[in-house]
Amino acid sequence: MAHLTSLFFNYTPTARVITHVLFWVAMFAVYLAFYDTYDKDYAWILASKDLIAVTGIFYTTSYIVIPKWLMRNKLFLCLAWLLIIYLWWALLSYIFFLGFDLYVDQMSPSLQQFITLALKMGMFGPIKAESMSTYILDFVYLISLPMGIKLIEAMISERQQRTELEMKNAELALNNVQLELDFLKSQINPHYLFNALNNILILMSKDVDKAIDSQRHLTGILEYLVYDSSRSTVSLEEEFKFLRNYIELERIRLNPNTPVEVSIEADAINYTVVPLIVFPFLENAFKHGPLANGKEASLRIIVHAINGLLSVNISNGFKKKQKPIGYKGGLGIANVRRRLDLNYPNNHTLVIDDRQGRYLVLLTMRLERYDFR
Repeated sequence: MAHLTSLFFNYTPTARVITHVLFWVAMFAVYLAFYDTYDKDYAWILASKDLIAVTGIFYTTSYIVIPKWLMRNKLFLCLAWLLIIYLWWALLSYIFFLGFDLYVDQMSPSLQQFITLALKMGMFGPIKAESMSTYILDFVYLISLPMGIKLIEAMISERQQRTELEMKNAELALNNVQLELDFLKSQINPHYLFNALNNILILMSKDVDKAIDSQRHLTGILEYLVYDSSRSTVSLEEEFKFLRNYIELERIRLNPNTPVEVSIEADAINYTVVPLIVFPFLENAFKHGPLANGKEASLRIIVHAINGLLSVNISNGFKKKQKPIGYKGGLGIANVRRRLDLNYPNNHTLVIDDRQGRYLVLLTMRLERYDFR
């Protein structure tokens, strides 16, 4: 199968044209050899008639009928097309034979007998019970080879597309699992939990209500990761709830004087989104902004979903630092880029700018709606 796929698809347009020309030359030779048994002088005319008929049928069927009808299971239209080309070929043959009978005075007895029989069947011979079988056999002989090759090519192409789609879906599933594992390793590990719980314990002695809220936010994060993040899509409401929980839990660690602007809103709750697609940008904003540079690094988080368009505007102040030799960073952002390409092809834009002392992320995605009732 791999060799056939390579034969059909892995060649240049010039090679394709040359291949088609050589193929039709070979088919003309076959038709010529057939009619040569009837009349050597006029065989080329009859062979040309068949070549014109078959090439017209072949290219129309190849570029219209097969991709637009057959591959979309429009079988009635395909059967109607088969009837049309059969009748068109039969009518073209009848007109040719009629022209031979009227304008050609001398022809071989074999060709004369052949033409006389075709004219005797009449214009409606292709649909008469007594002559239909003869016409159908001739028609099948005429188109079986070129159309057989094209159908094989179409089936291989369809199988290749399905295989590519299956591979893409498998990659998406693997990517989502990897993201979840990476997130768990980088965030929800003993060290992170220790810091979060320690902050909550400290709050217990200062502000019990705030400590209870923080515990609720941590519980919400863990519930989301355990029950929701492994799904292919989640409701935007669930995703927003997770983002708010994370933001509120991280606020505990910030300097009280650090400017933080947060706005997470949607005009409807029945949008779906790929889980954790925004989180890496949010994580980086805290990690490389206020948590690394103190109150001087302000933070701005704007996430809105309006008319099916999710707009993300996250920015934070930061200080550029010399990266150590051998540093391998940016894997989280690279992973998000790949997930966006896989899940939202041609339906998203992502701009990242770190000039003028601020790290800015602008992301837009076209969301789908779903009835969660």
